[in-house]
Order: sequence, then structure tokens, then C-alpha cells
Amino acid sequence: MKIVLPLVALGILSTLFLLSRSGQIGEPLPWSEAELGDMAREERLGNPTYAGLTEDGSELRLSAERLTPDPGRDGIAHGRVLAARLARPDGITLELTAPEGTLDQGERVAELGGGVRIDSSNGYVATMPGARIRTNLSHLESLGPVEAEGPIGTLSAGKLTVTAEPGTRNGTVALFTGGVHLIYRPQATEAE
Repeated sequence: MKIVLPLVALGILSTLFLLSRSGQIGEPLPWSEAELGDMAREERLGNPTYAGLTEDGSELRLSAERLTPDPGRDGIAHGRVLAARLARPDGITLELTAPEGTLDQGERVAELGGGVRIDSSNGYVATMPGARIRTNLSHLESLGPVEAEGPIGTLSAGKLTVTAEPGTRNGTVALFTGGVHLIYRPQATEAE
């Protein structure tokens, strides 16, 4: 009896461990064999983030799903699925998203392309083909025509430039130029 009981217990435990294992351990890799080969051959960063303060006191944060260095030019990287956030000292925040872009460290410029969307903290949404952001200043410039919608109405223009108000750290200026069309919708007052 002293030998049989421990042997039965050992038999039960061993069948527990042997039968509990399935053929596949863990989740399958989310990449195909071709994608794994591409990843091994090229240099790239996954989910990189750049954050800093501009010379005029704004917080700038750039992120990408993937960033690949340009093999022919130093200091330049190409990104996929980019996002940028510019938070001004006056409280205005701009959130930008784009499917692609380029970061030039030497020129201190990020160019977003493939259709850029800007959401501002004061209720405006703008779309444009591309945008150029200075990484050392609060300066954003559209690369093509702009369509915008916000509390005052709908606006279209050939170009948009967003800068810090000259001579102050607490002002943001949005300048629309090149055939500006505004459909103004007055806000309803409570007296009506």
C-alpha cells in the first residue's frame, strides 16, 4: 500500500501534464514569411515617438507606426501612419494624422502626406493633401488646398499657415490664403 498509492498519484499527475498540452503553444505570428524576411533585411523602428519643446514654448509630439531611414540621405526617415500633436502655451492643441510622411532632422521639418486631417481643441477640423511642420517652432503649413469646418461654418482655401502670434508666446494665428471661401453660420443666441 505504501508503494501503490504514490505510484497511482504519480500516474495521475503524469497523465495530467501529458494530456493538457495541445499541438500549438501560444498565438501564431501575425506576419507572413515574406514580411518576416523584409523585416530582417531592412532597418526600421516600430512605433517610434519624438517629443520636445519648440523655441516658442509649444509641446510637439510626433509618432509613427513605422519609421525607415532613407538609405541615400542621412538624417531623413520615411514613416507610415503618422500622428502629431502640437500643444500651444495659449491652450490651443492641434492633433494631426496622416498615412505617410518624412522626417528631416537636419532641416527640423516633418512632412505629412497622403491626406492629412487636423483636429483643433477649439472645434475645427481641417483636411488637406499634406502638411509641413517645423519641429523647432510652432509652424504648420498646408501642402495644397484646405477644407475646414468649425463653429463658425465651412471654409475652403488654397493654403493654411498656423504660427505663433508674433511677439508673444500666448497666441496662435491661423492664416488662410489663396481663394478663401467661407460659408458663415452664425451661432444661435440663447435670447432667440
